[in-house]
Amino acid sequence: MLEVHLEVHKEELALMVRHGLNLVGVVRAASLIHNSTKGFCIDEQALAQTAASGDDRYSLSRREERLDRSTHTRWQWLGPRDLERSRAAV
Repeated sequence: MLEVHLEVHKEELALMVRHGLNLVGVVRAASLIHNSTKGFCIDEQALAQTAASGDDRYSLSRREERLDRSTHTRWQWLGPRDLERSRAAV
C-alpha cells in the first residue's frame, strides 16, 4: 500500500527532495496529515450519525456529566460555547 502511495506521488516527492527536504520526513509528514484527516472525518461522521439517530451521548449539553474534572483538567477552561465555535469553524 505504501509503495502504491509513493508511486502515485513520485513527482511531488521528488520536487520536495530537490528543494532540500528529507524524503523520510516528507513521507512521515504526509502520513501524519493523511491519518489525522482520515481519523477526523471518521470521528465527525460517527458524531453526525449518532446525533441523527437521536442519541445524545456526545451532545454538548451532556458534556459536564461525561467529563470528570479531576482527570480532564485540560477541558476545565473550555466551555460548550468554545467547543461549538471550534466545530462551526470546520
